[in-house]
Amino acid sequence: MAGALACGVLCAGPGLAEGKPKGKSGEKQWQTLEGCRYQERDGNDGDSFGVQCGRRKFVLRLYFVDAPEKGASRDNDRVSEQMKYFGATFEDTLSAGHRANELAHNVLGGAFVVQTKMANAPGRSSDPRVYGLIQVGGRYLHEALLAEGLARVKGVPTTLPDGTKSSEYLKRLRALENQAHNERKGVWARSLK
Repeated sequence: MAGALACGVLCAGPGLAEGKPKGKSGEKQWQTLEGCRYQERDGNDGDSFGVQCGRRKFVLRLYFVDAPEKGASRDNDRVSEQMKYFGATFEDTLSAGHRANELAHNVLGGAFVVQTKMANAPGRSSDPRVYGLIQVGGRYLHEALLAEGLARVKGVPTTLPDGTKSSEYLKRLRALENQAHNERKGVWARSLK
């Protein structure tokens, strides 16, 4: 059922058009990597996971979103901050983190497209970790996470591959998050906000 739900979110409607990058001089340019596959690893979660594109293996961190953690202690600063933002209990926050991980895993069960500038994404992984976007069926994974109430708008913004400015795009993403909040989806289901 999770796979059907994820496909319903990702496969419904057109995605953003792919286009030429419009980067500043010296700015890394977008690369499109096709036929990528999800790679199982201990640190995978809803917004960061192992990816293999051809012979390249790396950890991909999604631009624009922060999904709840799926495993951490109560005194973890990141989880505490997420709990406060979502108005959720510790248990509800971790549960949403597990559901975000499941959605990503289910959606990324087949081949998908990665768009990346190969920009370094700091994190705890010893593997190379880069920021990127993932498209499945013409829709972005981070949009599906927001629409299902399994992430918040946060993180590193960037101009999209089609040239859309991040300031414009963030409005669209905040609307998705607000809709999930208003519909009490995902982590918002029992939120005190």
